[in-house]
Amino acid sequence: MDHLLAAHGIVFHLSCPYTSPQNGKAERVLRTLNNSVRTLLLHASMPPKYWAEALEAATYLLNRRPSSSIRNEVPYTRLYKKPPLL
Repeated sequence: MDHLLAAHGIVFHLSCPYTSPQNGKAERVLRTLNNSVRTLLLHASMPPKYWAEALEAATYLLNRRPSSSIRNEVPYTRLYKKPPLL
């Protein structure tokens, strides 16, 4: 398993259950996605039942904007070795 994760550049960290402060990076990404979902739904005047679709759109957008954690590269480009079609 360690070889597979390392081959894809994934760093694996364990944390205790129900201790979200131990996993700050993941919590911050979830907060960013939740804020984006609420904004998309509000701006489109859509009801909460479209949360899943808005989450997919928010994830799509997040993966196509530069990220300071990877030297302002686009996550999509980093993963697929080619720029996204926008």
